[in-house]
Order: sequence, then C-alpha cells, then structure tokens
Amino acid sequence: MQLAEMPVPVDDTMTMHHVALYVSDRQATRDFYTKILGMREIPRPADFTFPGAYFRRGTAEIHVVVETSPQRAASFRPDWSDEELRTGYVVHFALKVGSLNAFRGVFAAMNVVPVGGPRVRADGVEQIYIADPDGYIIELMEFQSSWNFTIKSPSRAVVQNSRRVVQPYRSHRATTERRQARRLAAVELTRSRKRLLIRGNSWSG
Repeated sequence: MQLAEMPVPVDDTMTMHHVALYVSDRQATRDFYTKILGMREIPRPADFTFPGAYFRRGTAEIHVVVETSPQRAASFRPDWSDEELRTGYVVHFALKVGSLNAFRGVFAAMNVVPVGGPRVRADGVEQIYIADPDGYIIELMEFQSSWNFTIKSPSRAVVQNSRRVVQPYRSHRATTERRQARRLAAVELTRSRKRLLIRGNSWSG
C-alpha cells in the first residue's frame, strides 16, 4: 500500500503538547520563561540525564535542552530582517493569551523590547513578537472575539467594534518614509513651478 492510500487515523483528541528548544544557557532561559512569560518550571522525567528544563503555563509547555558544545545553539539562529520580524514571516511558535495588556506592563518593567508588532490581523487577532535569550521568536496572540470584521478587499481589512476602527498595522518607519516622500514631491513641484515662471519671464522679455 502506498503512503497516499493509507487511511488517516481518526483521533479528535490530538493536541499540541509542547515545543522543544535547543538553548545555550539554562538559567537565562529559566529567567525568561518564568519571569517574563510567567511559566512555572515542572519536573522532567527521571531518566532524562542530559541538561534541560520544562516550563508550563495553562496547557502550554516549553521543553528546553541545553547545548553541550559551545555556540551550537547560536548556529541554529536565522538572520531575520526587520520586515520579516514585523510581520511574523519567521520561524516561531505562538502562545494564545487572554489579554496582551498585562504582558505589555511586564515587558516595560523588564526592559523587553518586542521584535515585531503589535499588529492586528484581518480576523481581529492582535499579535506581538518577542525573542528569548537564544533568539527564538515567540508570538503572543489575543483573540478579539467581540469584534466584527469586514473584509474590504483581499489586501485591506477594517476591524470594527463599538469603540474604535483598527486599520492593518503600518510601521512607524513606513509612515515616516511616506511623509518624507510627499514632502520631497511638494518641494520638487514648487521648484518646477519657479523654473517655469523664470523661463516664462525670460521669454516675455
């Protein structure tokens, strides 16, 4: 029997159990996941003799194993661009949270600067991306279940509720670049008009 012909097991109990990460510093990783994300460390199986740690919050678990060869964890780290990080176009895992506001307060207190977002998807999910000590990208996502969503076009959506209208995320850099481009265009238009005026005066004289 070929693979394509094999029946798929019917099992609606399947869930994502954990994410496993290869890290360089167990204590730095422990501090990040317990103090920043509020997870608690839980025991590992007794027969696991290699260095590592398990963390859990709610039903989400992060399992880490610690490098035994220096710089090996660093060799797995991709070099993402700012735009890829901003939009989440990166290898990452996501944690669904009830509210992002509480985490914003923790980030400010602990000097954690998000590497991407905040942005609101067309379906109303707000996303923030942060990086752990080894550069693994974690998405925190809040579902706005009370919002109504109107898709204006495949490339543009407006998210509405009773209080506000949220447009698709635009970075401060992109907004600044557009403003600068408009100013330069206005300056060039003024210069062109002056040149035409001077040329007209010379012709009339």
